[in-house]
Amino acid sequence: MNPNNNKSEADSTSPPPESYTAAMGELRSILAALEQEDADVEELAKHVERAGLLIAFCRERINQAEMRVEEVLASLSEHQDEDSDSPF
Repeated sequence: MNPNNNKSEADSTSPPPESYTAAMGELRSILAALEQEDADVEELAKHVERAGLLIAFCRERINQAEMRVEEVLASLSEHQDEDSDSPF
């Protein structure tokens, strides 16, 4: 059995996803593969490894989005405070 043949699309050496949505789609595919009763142990290990990388990618994207939202909210709060200081 040659490990280079039939390389899994969920292999951890695959390029990083283009977006959060792409990563979630790939995670759904991996989940479907993991739910197969006849899945190969080596393939399962590759899927789990890739899923870990995708989850880390998604967490990073979520953290970045949270920081941007907090910055926008802080900016809005500052503008609101400036407007409330105005006598008009």
